[in-house]
Amino acid sequence: MKELSLDEIKTIALNITETIHNFCIEKGVIYSVAYGTMLGAIRHKGYIPWDDDIDLVMPRRDYDIFIRTFNEYNTRYKVLSFEEDKKYPYVFAKVIDTETLLEEDVQDCYTLGVFVDIFPLDKYPNKAHRIWFQSLILLQRVISGKVAKFTPTKQSFLRNLIHLGVKTIPVKRIVLQNLFIKLIKRFNKREELPYRDLSQPRFKCVYPKDSFNNVELVPFENFHFLILSNSDEILTKIYGDYNKLPPKEKRISHHSFRAYSRT
Repeated sequence: MKELSLDEIKTIALNITETIHNFCIEKGVIYSVAYGTMLGAIRHKGYIPWDDDIDLVMPRRDYDIFIRTFNEYNTRYKVLSFEEDKKYPYVFAKVIDTETLLEEDVQDCYTLGVFVDIFPLDKYPNKAHRIWFQSLILLQRVISGKVAKFTPTKQSFLRNLIHLGVKTIPVKRIVLQNLFIKLIKRFNKREELPYRDLSQPRFKCVYPKDSFNNVELVPFENFHFLILSNSDEILTKIYGDYNKLPPKEKRISHHSFRAYSRT
């Protein structure tokens, strides 16, 4: 197999996203570019130069439709989700290119290809339910610990001990993931509540309830993808002065993987 360059990985991710976009337009599924991809679209009209992935978000209702039906739309790109495959180790979806293979440093329990991440947005009751939210954080950390490779040489003794303890907790990851997803859906009938990406509780951005009423096309490299019309508000919440570039020492990719072409 041929190892793929960073530029080749970026091109594949763009092609995946174009297919996702076309599917969503055809089926009436709402999505938006998110996080570093949203920032890249506004500040760079494409990828952040030192970034190498694409993130999308969908309201839970649209996310559920997407993960159930996207694989009927094409053969090359495949959506992976815990809801459709209990062996899948994450609580958010990935759309992969099945003609590629990914080797990750962080996990080796599930075979992936070059991917685009899709995060579901659920209803969030702000600070009124602290115990519920702290339970989410704890569960997410335990699930991540069970998925992640155990690499003792790269961590402190205490972190090694905690990670090993999480690995040996006598509860299957599937049970924890089922509980986690049940918890994050708890408030989804409350239409008056805002949205939040609860699949990753560390992402602190809260989206106003009507955020997905207005989306628009935004240039991204040689394509156009959908973005929330209130992207300035969202980016300011996440990054502050988002037009200001970070120091040079922080302009690095945080992903550690190698990708290969299967063909």
